[in-house]
Amino acid sequence: MAFSHAGTQASHLLELGHIAAAAVGFVLAVFAVTWAWINYTWLASAFDPPLPVALALFAVFAALEMLVPVLAERGHGTPWHPHHIAERYGLRAPPSGRGARGARRARLIRGAPARAVRMSAGADSIGV
Repeated sequence: MAFSHAGTQASHLLELGHIAAAAVGFVLAVFAVTWAWINYTWLASAFDPPLPVALALFAVFAALEMLVPVLAERGHGTPWHPHHIAERYGLRAPPSGRGARGARRARLIRGAPARAVRMSAGADSIGV
């Protein structure tokens, strides 16, 4: 999937005539993905933990991860843009109509503009 995405982006840049950006972007993306895959493969082959250990570690780190917003929001809220939330909710769901519901849900959270809901619902209906 990552290689396909890198190729698609490179192809788009080449169509626009941005040859250097296409080449550099593609090489960097392929390097990053390949390097991560190689390192994960070696790590997994060397330190393949038994299932109970893996599940325990997952539980600990998942709990820590869920504490991050609580700790980050202490004392003040993080500024956010309602249009971006509506767009992300719409694009997150698979193309089955759930994106429109997610976008409406995001709009209800803080009054995102109706245009953002229409845009995200339209993107969802074409399978983006």
